[in-house]
Amino acid sequence: MRRIAFVLSLALGMPLIAMAQTSDYSGHPPKVLVVGREDVKPGKGMAHEKSETAWTQAFARAKWPTYVLAMNSISGPSQVWFCQGYDSFADMEKDNHAQSKSSILTAARNQYGPAETEYLESGRTLIATLSEEMSYHPNFNLAEMRYFRVRTTRVKYGHDADYAELRKMLNAAFEKAESKQSIVTFHVTGGAPAGTYMTFYPSKSAADWDQPGPNLRALFGGDYDKFMALADKAVAGYDDNVFEFSNTMSYTSPQMIAADSWWAPKAVPAASKGAPAPPKKETPKK
Repeated sequence: MRRIAFVLSLALGMPLIAMAQTSDYSGHPPKVLVVGREDVKPGKGMAHEKSETAWTQAFARAKWPTYVLAMNSISGPSQVWFCQGYDSFADMEKDNHAQSKSSILTAARNQYGPAETEYLESGRTLIATLSEEMSYHPNFNLAEMRYFRVRTTRVKYGHDADYAELRKMLNAAFEKAESKQSIVTFHVTGGAPAGTYMTFYPSKSAADWDQPGPNLRALFGGDYDKFMALADKAVAGYDDNVFEFSNTMSYTSPQMIAADSWWAPKAVPAASKGAPAPPKKETPKK
């Protein structure tokens, strides 16, 4: 998981505010999203979670100002996503450099990093930027949520503007229907093929999915054929998967924990104890 920051320079080579003020984006989405995607080997899920939980506590001991949201896939491939947010690429770079200089995080990386090859099939880092015009009511209380449904859309080459128009049509229809569903869309700029977008739909409970989805024909009325023609013109394909948040592997802010104690740090599993003793206090270097 924690190799996210250390592979950023490589990821940028391919086509949750400043360090002291980094938030957990519980009220608004980040401008830049970094997703460390790990593909877990069959039968290694529990051992991987124990290792990652112990690794997470290194961030807590260091009182690190950048927070991490971890989530497990409950559909599709067996994956864990570790999400970090920033207000700019400059802030991402500052965090990257500060992590490389931290004795606490270096000790944790040296202890838990080698075991990743035992638990993981592969991994990938995705870098994405927020598309506010394609998002709908993107400000929501993350502390209350327990799931993300994530739609990964592949847009046909040269049709990004058509896809943006499609999303705007959807948002206008949702607004007219007074939908309460928050929708946050990011454009992937590194780590995936050109024309990749990720759209996040937060949910408080799986019970939310018992409600029927919108009827597009009823939603668009006379604009239905226009919408479908635009989708056919712009979209090459998409995948839908559901992720459940992990409160053991996530590292969240005091504000998140105060809002919902479910996010409070959990004890390190016995099998993962024995991390190197870190300095008691450390101020991240800028």
